[in-house]
Amino acid sequence: MITARYDWELGEEYRLKLVSEKDRFILYINGDNVLECKETAYAHGMFGFGCLEDGENEIKDVHVRTSGQKSV
Repeated sequence: MITARYDWELGEEYRLKLVSEKDRFILYINGDNVLECKETAYAHGMFGFGCLEDGENEIKDVHVRTSGQKSV
């Protein structure tokens, strides 16, 4: 879909928020809008986390909310 460069710092904690409404996706890291895209191929399905380079992560406190329309 889309990628964005982000300067991660070792030992820092980052909070990611992905908003998906119809064909629009917005990714926030620590409250900052990092990327946006529109994609019609993914009307439903699963999400995942990945790393394109060597790295280590710990994913915790994942919340998925499905509800009516909400403003971004």
